[in-house]
Amino acid sequence: MIRRAIGCWFVAALLPGPLCAQTSAPPITIELNNWPLRRDIALVDGATGIAHAATEAALRKAFEKSVASADARGRWFRASKLYLVDLPTVALSHTLGHEYGHGTRRRDIGLLDNGFALDNWPWPVPFVDAHGTGRGGINFFFDPIALGVEAGGYEAGRVRDLKFRDVFSREDVDYFSAAQLIYSRLEEPMAAILYLRDSQVRDFTTKLFAGPLDDMRAFTATFTCVRYHSISDPDAQQAARDIRRHAALAVLDLQLLGSFARVGNYLWTGKAVGSVPAITFGDQHFWPRATFALSPIGVARGGELQWTRRALSITAGAEKTEQGIPLEEVGRTDRGRPILAAHTPSLWSGHATASVGRRTFTTRLDTNFWNQAATGHGGAVEARIQRRMFSGPVPAAVAVSAGYKSAGYLAGAPNAARWFAAIGLSVWP
Repeated sequence: MIRRAIGCWFVAALLPGPLCAQTSAPPITIELNNWPLRRDIALVDGATGIAHAATEAALRKAFEKSVASADARGRWFRASKLYLVDLPTVALSHTLGHEYGHGTRRRDIGLLDNGFALDNWPWPVPFVDAHGTGRGGINFFFDPIALGVEAGGYEAGRVRDLKFRDVFSREDVDYFSAAQLIYSRLEEPMAAILYLRDSQVRDFTTKLFAGPLDDMRAFTATFTCVRYHSISDPDAQQAARDIRRHAALAVLDLQLLGSFARVGNYLWTGKAVGSVPAITFGDQHFWPRATFALSPIGVARGGELQWTRRALSITAGAEKTEQGIPLEEVGRTDRGRPILAAHTPSLWSGHATASVGRRTFTTRLDTNFWNQAATGHGGAVEARIQRRMFSGPVPAAVAVSAGYKSAGYLAGAPNAARWFAAIGLSVWP
């Protein structure tokens, strides 16, 4: 898996930036809802927030002078804390979400989910590997429904994008949320870049049955089989090169680069909360990024832009999907090689999120729309209202959400048409 590979990127980018500070920390949120994957990830993130707040409070009390000191002693202390406490916490949370994604998609197609086992703890390297303990029930290399199971782990990162939109809708960002974004946004493109190199997919048909494959190569194998009705080294290598090329563009992400700077600034200055680099015009901030995603319906690539101005934040994005469906022969080349094509319309998806934050009220509207081969045109809408209910030294807020999606694939949602409802409690430590 990819978790170990992100380390070199993280360490190389921990450089200070010209950022400013803020006194308020992000809230700890516990949310219950009726969509299994979103519920599981919300509970994992809530537990992670509690663990982070507790360790921060304990360390601040025990080492008050070192936590925020801008001298060499303070920097060594924060670097040690980041390595021994913060990054392991983020890594474990990230892996739990990844494995819950696999389990949810297995249950969606009627297979038993036997859970998963951790291969290591996040020490001395702050990355966690895990494996599913039950993978039987379908031929994973020749059945299209296997695409959803193999891509399900990466799906957790896209579910967390709603949280990151809220984080960047505020003027300032805390270093811990920035570290979470780095793990989430780098996993999928780094997996493709490292595991789909030409040397990794050479003699692919032999390696398929030599032992367990990582998620990225297993998805590529299934995608190749579904598209070409069989698997051969040339076809698998071409699919791997296409996926790797699209994935490499996904590192063009200003929020990702800004998150590296935010963590680096925390190490250097001790300011836990501060602004992140953005394209700025007056009081308007823009964060563009390229997007890449594996899903049960294929490989999606596109772009997204988040814009904020004071209390208003709008995020919009669109993606084109290379569908994971069988191709049909429509002709042959001069050398006799079949020409394959999919007889489907243009396949795409898009999304938009708008939020307005006030002192006591925050409202958010999420919309998604798509054209998918299996279900045609469809979409989803969700509205969320949050109100601060308590003030004082530990303020709190209650949020309620409701929505509906039509039949089709949406990250974090069941494939069938379904209503959505959620209630959450946020506490500012």
